[in-house]
Amino acid sequence: MDETVEALADQQAELGGLLAGLSERQWHAATRCEGWDVADVVLHLTQSDQLAIASATGRFEELASQLSGAPGLGLSVDESAAVMVELERALSVAELLGRWTSTTTQLVELLDGMDLSTRVSWVAGTLSARTLATTRLAETWIHAGDIADALGRELAVTDRLRLIARLAWRTLPYAFGSAGRAATSGSSCPTNRR
Repeated sequence: MDETVEALADQQAELGGLLAGLSERQWHAATRCEGWDVADVVLHLTQSDQLAIASATGRFEELASQLSGAPGLGLSVDESAAVMVELERALSVAELLGRWTSTTTQLVELLDGMDLSTRVSWVAGTLSARTLATTRLAETWIHAGDIADALGRELAVTDRLRLIARLAWRTLPYAFGSAGRAATSGSSCPTNRR
């Protein structure tokens, strides 16, 4: 298994460990994602993984329109995510956990079985399937932290963070460009001064 896909599977397993045996009250604990509880965050991850599956199988635009229920409205990524969660928020915890489990398994199996240099559609254009796997790793890690925080738990620091940091570094020019700014050249690692 490719290192990135394995890291994604490991991150999903860590999140699965957090979700195992939660009470109904814990599923509805508020997270640091404004207005979302643990169940909402898991639903968002499930929907995002479904979109990643659709991306890897050439159906991204179709599923994005279907899940948002609002095709063509020009919503931002965050607004689309909020609409998608709102539309399916009534799922029971059992349905949600079952759907999350099957979706994460399907995504890892799909990525593991494909050429990761394949270009696929995603939110802001096309990217390699390997980069798609890394974005899923990053989002799963971020939201696992949101859920751990809501539950009063702490996540261990792992080598998976190296892949996430590399993705962040590689996407800095895009982020600056999206903000209408230019990334400066030269040494971008400031010295540690105290």
